Amino acid sequence: MNTRIELLYRSASAKEWLTVILPGAITQQQVNTISDSLTMDTCFIPAQVGLPSPLEESIRQGELSGVTEDDHVWTSLEDWLEGTPNAEDLHTEEPPTIELPVEEFADRVSTAKWDLVKEHRRMEMPDFGVILARIEATETDEMRLEMLDATARTDNLRES
Repeated sequence: MNTRIELLYRSASAKEWLTVILPGAITQQQVNTISDSLTMDTCFIPAQVGLPSPLEESIRQGELSGVTEDDHVWTSLEDWLEGTPNAEDLHTEEPPTIELPVEEFADRVSTAKWDLVKEHRRMEMPDFGVILARIEATETDEMRLEMLDATARTDNLRES
């Protein structure tokens, strides 16, 4: 038994999906741990836990021409969009598409410190302030407040 994870990237100019199959059957405890560790209820930075990014995969496959000023570092776990999923709903008999065991994925997410600056630099994204302005203009107040808080912490790191 393996675990199917649906990744969703969306910005003002792109909406990209990517399915990864991790070896091993995820447990409800691992699902709950992941849920408690996500930003904005569903978001994380895939590269910082060993998963591919739907945005980068679409660029690599030629579906998108590259990163634009609309893009950002966050990817959603699609099965978490309606709340914490049932672990059994994520189980599959499909063969793994990535060698990261589900236990390690859950551990990495639970201990991750999402480094926005590092990811923006790695992906050669536009200025962080432009990204924040676009998020403020398009997302809910709750998300905007959380992103503002993350930005404040990131700005403090830049000044250090």
